[in-house]
Amino acid sequence: MQLERQGQLLRQRLHRELVPYGRNRPMRGEEAMMKKTVMKLIFVSLLLVYAGIVFGAEMAKEGSASDTTYYTSTSQILEVGEGHAQINYDARGVITSDNEASPTHNASTQCVGATKVVRAAFKEFGYCISARPDGDKIYSSYEGTGKEGIVKGIFTFVGGTGKCKGMTGGGEWARTSLQGPAQGVGASISKGTYSWKIP
Repeated sequence: MQLERQGQLLRQRLHRELVPYGRNRPMRGEEAMMKKTVMKLIFVSLLLVYAGIVFGAEMAKEGSASDTTYYTSTSQILEVGEGHAQINYDARGVITSDNEASPTHNASTQCVGATKVVRAAFKEFGYCISARPDGDKIYSSYEGTGKEGIVKGIFTFVGGTGKCKGMTGGGEWARTSLQGPAQGVGASISKGTYSWKIP
């Protein structure tokens, strides 16, 4: 009786070990290969999702969009008597667009410019280089007027590299100063609307 009971337990154990998922359960070597294949498929899927987030939609050759750019900046200020000053600055930031097909969407940007201050009236100009996620660059010039805290103006695309070579167009922008994150570092947010064309 005891031997019969032990035999029954052994058969049940073997059944659990060899056929836990049914009669067509793969062998252990095949199981390991299957797990590796599944992991590879998951990894590739994650890469595709990540690439979609970073690069977004395919860039359009022509169109219009609205951008928001967040900047931090450093500057040198030369005060020239009462009510007069020259501000030279280097601003760097990130651009987001309402149109994922825009050439500037998710681009990083650097703008170097100068502001002339006469009795609290600001007049400024400069150039920007924007680097797209794929490495292509976009060149633009800008100018604007305003007062401390708020400046508005226009900008013009003056070319680029790679797929953005020969890019033209431009639009309007408005920049509002924010509280800087640290002493000697400025911050601002700029909103713009524009159109572009790439040959």
